[in-house]
Amino acid sequence: MQDNGVTQCLGAFYAAHKQELFTYALSITRSPACAEDAVHDAFSRVLAKGRLPVELRPYIFRCVRNASLDVLRSAERERRKVEGCRSIFQEGCGVALQETVTELLMLLSKKEREVVVLKIYSGLTLKEIAKVYGTRQGTVATTYWRSLQKLRKRVRAAAGGDSALREQLP
Repeated sequence: MQDNGVTQCLGAFYAAHKQELFTYALSITRSPACAEDAVHDAFSRVLAKGRLPVELRPYIFRCVRNASLDVLRSAERERRKVEGCRSIFQEGCGVALQETVTELLMLLSKKEREVVVLKIYSGLTLKEIAKVYGTRQGTVATTYWRSLQKLRKRVRAAAGGDSALREQLP
């Protein structure tokens, strides 16, 4: 089958089965946005192969299942990264401060959050982080510094009315 034929066939299949595929993905992810992402990812993967299997319907459902599980794993990894950042504090830090910073980490961009987690929680050097991203060390250092500045500013603002929380700031 030519690429155009694959695209047309997948388009027709999607139009005929989009609701049941979405419902299936939703049953796994429990999130409408994640379910949509999973269905989209599944079709993108099939389209990238450029050929269709003999039994399209079960194959697409398996692809949607796998994509849904990938979305769940990705969300869990992201949650663990943020939860792991609680260890950046000294043992004397209160739970309220830890929870506040964990929430504030989620306000950083994905790249900023990842750089902070890689540096502080995972213990990577700026040079190692630069290799992970395939960029210059100076770029990573700037991202890291700006991320910490944002966190400090937001933590101080969040602690502004809470003197007990403000006293716990490192």
